Amino acid sequence: MTLRNRMRDPHTLLVTGMVALLLANLLNMLLRWTAGIGETLVSLAMGLLYGVSFTTLLLSVRLKARRRAGLDDPPC
Repeated sequence: MTLRNRMRDPHTLLVTGMVALLLANLLNMLLRWTAGIGETLVSLAMGLLYGVSFTTLLLSVRLKARRRAGLDDPPC
């Protein structure tokens, strides 16, 4: 299965989003023990992972709703 086909699978997007959310939450706990430049990098990575997780979770919900409604995926 190619990467493009996997990105159209709602289950794969859901799992990717949940993993990114888990990693962001782990970085949030790590942020308590970092200081100085490490704090900035951890905050950057945490924000990036939160963004990836929210985006993939919302795309997963949208794709699942479109499939239930019987609509085809639009061509890229």
